[in-house]
Amino acid sequence: MLVLVVWRLAVRVTHGAPRRNGGHPLAARAAGIGHWALYGLMLLVPFSGAAGWFLGAAAAAEAHEVLKTLLLVVILGHIGATLVHRFWLRDGVSARMLPGG
Repeated sequence: MLVLVVWRLAVRVTHGAPRRNGGHPLAARAAGIGHWALYGLMLLVPFSGAAGWFLGAAAAAEAHEVLKTLLLVVILGHIGATLVHRFWLRDGVSARMLPGG
């Protein structure tokens, strides 16, 4: 999973994200923060877990537990935002993420 996250982050940095179609500036800012939080946590969780497991670092193991819970909360928020876009706003955000969208 870590390899896929690093690959996706590299693609995002080199090719950018899908273009936004307007919307409220605060919502766009929240989306940006949410996406970077996902990327950051998907990197930090495995590294902190590895440090806790292989190096016996108790602080890293404790951080791993906190980060894991935070990642789950951010994932749930991302799913919620996706459902809002799909069923309430119906603004085509999901279609833009697919090839040719």
